[in-house]
Order: sequence, then structure tokens, then C-alpha cells
Amino acid sequence: MSLPPLGNPDDQEFSEENEPTEQKQPPRSQVVIAGLRRHRFAVVAIALISGFLLYTLVIDRPDDSSTPSETPTTTYVAEAPPTEAEEDHGDGTDADHNTPMGVAGQYRVVARGFAQDFTTPGADWFDRVSRWVTPHLAQGYASTDVRRVQPAQLVDLTEYSTGASVSDFIATYDTGLELAIRVEYSSTGWQVSTCQPMKTAY
Repeated sequence: MSLPPLGNPDDQEFSEENEPTEQKQPPRSQVVIAGLRRHRFAVVAIALISGFLLYTLVIDRPDDSSTPSETPTTTYVAEAPPTEAEEDHGDGTDADHNTPMGVAGQYRVVARGFAQDFTTPGADWFDRVSRWVTPHLAQGYASTDVRRVQPAQLVDLTEYSTGASVSDFIATYDTGLELAIRVEYSSTGWQVSTCQPMKTAY
């Protein structure tokens, strides 16, 4: 009986060494797992970014189907018609609605003091009158003949219109004389800037 031929040992070694390299490579799943382990920080970062984008773009979107809010209505308030006093004033001064500057009520004191001294003759007439007026008006009164000042008693002083820096008064005397007196505010306080008879003032 003959034995089966034995293969050449050299041939067996040669065949094992020359096996295709594909059979010696590890499975693809092991390669993927090894890659994930090496780059685990990048994988975590990508997962976080993907989750944030998913939440922002899909989950956190506003509900467009909700009922739009009602547009607020605007209420208009009709202005009251001007009173007779406001119509008489016309445009008024620079501040019919402003508080006069300086010491409170000082403009009234100046107007009344001037109105009383203006129609009270005497040797000191100019000294008394000039303390209430502007330097320009005082210069005009400097040449006044005191003998021509007609005495009169102040009966009423009406505040015609008042602003922040200008105030107009009407002075009425027992002789029937009426004077239009304007008081203005400056760096030195309130002073009378003009004084005219009512027939020429308004």
C-alpha cells in the first residue's frame, strides 16, 4: 500500500507567508472603535454641537400657529378750547406757561414799586424811579422835568401776561390814567424795560 504523498514543508511555509493581507487585517468594527477612542474629545464636541443645533432649530422654534396678539389701540384726547383770557393774550410772551425766573414774586414787587413811584412827584423822583428800571430806561428819564409829573394814586395793577423772563402789567390810577408796564428779567434781576400810556401801548 502506498502512503499519500506528503507536501513539501517548504511549500507549506511559503503559502502561509504569502496569504493575502486582507485575511490578517482586524475586522472593520474594531478599526472604528479604535478610531473613536483615539478621537473621543472630537466625538464629544460634535455630539454637543449637533444636540445644540437640534434644540435650536427644531425643538425651540416659536409656535407660529399661535394667535397673534391684538394691536394696541391709540387713544386721542381732544384739547379743550382756549378760554377767553387765553384768546385775549394771543401769542403771549415767551413763556405764558413757564414759571418766572429769579426770586418768586419779585417781578410783581418791581412792577408795583415802579407804578407807585412813577406818579409820585418830588425832588427824589428820579432816584426812586431809576431803582426799578433798566439802565437804558433810566437814561431816558434822567432829563425828565419833575414839575411835569402829574400826581396820581395807583388803584389797580393787572398782570396782563407773564412768562419766564417777561411780564406785562396794566396800571390803573384814580385820575383815569392807564399805563402799560413791561418787566424783564436780566442778570441783575427783574427791571422795568418799558412804560407807555395804554392808548399807545396796545
